[in-house]
Amino acid sequence: MPRLACGAFRSCGFTVREVLPPRDLAAAVRSIEGGKYKSTHQEAIDGGFLVAAIEDTKKYVHIEHTKKGPADKWYQYSVMQRTREPMADIEARQSWMIAAAKTLAFE
Repeated sequence: MPRLACGAFRSCGFTVREVLPPRDLAAAVRSIEGGKYKSTHQEAIDGGFLVAAIEDTKKYVHIEHTKKGPADKWYQYSVMQRTREPMADIEARQSWMIAAAKTLAFE
């Protein structure tokens, strides 16, 4: 997986992949939640959906921005980070990662 320059937040990873379109925002939330992961941010944006989740241990944060791109195909930009210890600044990391996910654009 490619690595993203995360500034003060080392070891962030990101992917962009083609996906099936989620039916609605609730479906996008269900796709990221599960077990220890709870949605902390969700919005409809740019004709798609942006959802963030944090693990209850505060050792993992995951953001997904899913939207329609060229040729009516859907793409998902995921940004995530896992640490060994709980992240004291997890909300700041999540905010930065949401800002990065919102940069998904097609030409």
